[in-house]
Amino acid sequence: MWTACPTVLDMPATICGLEVEDFVLAALTPVLVGWFNDGTLLNFGCGLGLGVGLHRIKRGRPTGVLLHWLHRQQLCVLPGILRPQRVRYSPG
Repeated sequence: MWTACPTVLDMPATICGLEVEDFVLAALTPVLVGWFNDGTLLNFGCGLGLGVGLHRIKRGRPTGVLLHWLHRQQLCVLPGILRPQRVRYSPG
């Protein structure tokens, strides 16, 4: 007899609805903004705004979509993935 399993094992790890790397980015934003600004409330507001923005942008999309977008824009290179644009080997 089969019983329903309440635990899903193939779901990605999330913290407050964000993937781990996105959560770390949102958590480090107040520190980074703090170097340029003295307002503590503004620093945490930027971190909260970034976290909410990432959550809304990535809703319904697969995991790692931000890294693949950065790769497509050639801002970071992902190892093992082909370049986003074709390489021309001919002079024409």
